[in-house]
Amino acid sequence: MGRHRWMRLSIMAASVSALLLVIDRTPALLAATAFFTALCGQSVKVTNDALVQSKIDDVFRGRVFAVYDVLVNGAIVTGALIAAWILPISGDTWVLPLMISVAWALVATILLRPKKFFLKGVA
Repeated sequence: MGRHRWMRLSIMAASVSALLLVIDRTPALLAATAFFTALCGQSVKVTNDALVQSKIDDVFRGRVFAVYDVLVNGAIVTGALIAAWILPISGDTWVLPLMISVAWALVATILLRPKKFFLKGVA
């Protein structure tokens, strides 16, 4: 299947699972969405870790992983801050899951498109 196609598929699956919270926000649906989102996120992270291990020279690998971990952790904190800013006090809204779903769909279709990675003939 290939690394980039797998990442696109995983991010798109997370995008679809986030859309479920736009429709309804029950505890069971929230748990299912959290599970699938975490599964897709870990899938992308493991794929990216394998990419770094296979493509980065030993001399730079530790520094690249350090920067990568800081960026991932910073993105998680930034996401929590944005959610705290956007969410109403009750925490019940369909807007944030929709924004997240659209953002992930854009990442999967635009940033991870095959042409961006010079993968000719791969969709």
